[in-house]
Amino acid sequence: MALSSQFLDELRARTSLSGLIGASVTLKKHGGEHRACCPFHSEKSPSFYVNDDKGFYHCFGCGAHGDAFRWLTDHRGLPFIDAVKELAASAGMDVPAPTPEAARREAVVADAAGVLERAAAWYATRLRAEPRAVAQLTNRGITEASIDTFGLGFAPGQPSVSLCGAQPATLAAAGLMYPVDNGWRDRFGRRITIPIHDHRGRMIGMGGRAVSERQDAKYVNTPESEHFDKGRTLYNMHRAAPAARAARRLIAVEGYFDVIGLHQAGIGEVVAPMGTALTEAQLARLWRIHHCPILLLDGDSAGVRAALRACERAMPAIGPGASLAIAQLPAGQDPDDLVRVGGRDAIEAVLANAMPLADFVFTRLLEAA
Repeated sequence: MALSSQFLDELRARTSLSGLIGASVTLKKHGGEHRACCPFHSEKSPSFYVNDDKGFYHCFGCGAHGDAFRWLTDHRGLPFIDAVKELAASAGMDVPAPTPEAARREAVVADAAGVLERAAAWYATRLRAEPRAVAQLTNRGITEASIDTFGLGFAPGQPSVSLCGAQPATLAAAGLMYPVDNGWRDRFGRRITIPIHDHRGRMIGMGGRAVSERQDAKYVNTPESEHFDKGRTLYNMHRAAPAARAARRLIAVEGYFDVIGLHQAGIGEVVAPMGTALTEAQLARLWRIHHCPILLLDGDSAGVRAALRACERAMPAIGPGASLAIAQLPAGQDPDDLVRVGGRDAIEAVLANAMPLADFVFTRLLEAA
């Protein structure tokens, strides 16, 4: 649901931030502000401040920062729209009804989700009948439990109107097929299929991993559409967001199988972009969950370049409540490789040495001089 900035600003103005936070945290008046020991990290001396006039809270210890909406999403774990509804009810305001255009877009997403979910379930039944797909996942150390958790499947490459009971035009609208001269072709044919969800857990697209070196591209994704915006989507965000609130950190890696590998090692607060460098929109979504996400990128020159591009895009927005840290993997390794060899301890050692954005950029500049 799209809400106007005017409505959100009015809702903030009608909300007593100290009253909202004070319902669960003991605040003490300190000059024109309130302060407390930070609820986001362990500390003995209070470094968490709430400013009603400016409408934000900030911790000088861990950097946690936000407004009333951020408090409910970060501290209570509410989805944004539920936070809006709760604050609106307390403030005596009605949440505006969605516009006809917003309602139409919601219907498009819901229709695509239904088709995609049925297709993913059908692909999942085909996976274990394809030896090369099974061998590839086994060689990566992907367990049966992870196959089920992440809904992995296999597209056999023989498109049929029987696929999840939908007609080709419907499947094409969902991004699963495309027309060719002699009929239709499965976009993910002869690939391991990886369902992609939005932050609300709705299936909006799919990734496909080639099982043969002869295939044109290693990975393909659902094409851009009303229900799938690659530059705004982060793989696994619907699972990672609650895990990040519990772990008090959020990690961004490069690919699907890095996410799955870390999940198997017990690190669930992990997301990945759709095969490209992080965009401004993806960075903004990361910051809604955690004030300082950790970029855990491959230990090669491409990984360093991707980190520098992310830093460059992040710099205009860096400030209280929005920064980055960069963790460098050993040369030639990606997170999936390292966790298979060294387990969680190896990954945690790399994460523990993550560099603040400024230090990382300065070090890279010195190396390039």
